[in-house]
Amino acid sequence: MQANPLENIDFREGLVTHIETDFSRENLREDMLQVIYPKDYLLDVGWYGTSNGFIISIIRNQDWENPVARTRKGLYDLHEAVICAVEIIEKLIQE
Repeated sequence: MQANPLENIDFREGLVTHIETDFSRENLREDMLQVIYPKDYLLDVGWYGTSNGFIISIIRNQDWENPVARTRKGLYDLHEAVICAVEIIEKLIQE
């Protein structure tokens, strides 16, 4: 089993509704992480194949067509990218 880059992340005010614990290649899927935040923010992480890697999205008001932020990362950059997304959401919540 591949190490989980999502463990040990402090999601602060977020409520984790889904987190995948098995990052082995055969278990990668679109639904790897979902965290809901106040003010209708959502953090979503999904696997979209080797050409796209992991996509980290910040969504507001369920508007998936117009994300607040979206980035693509590989496995080794995923931990840092999710921490960065949490920080962005926390700043947006405080506004």
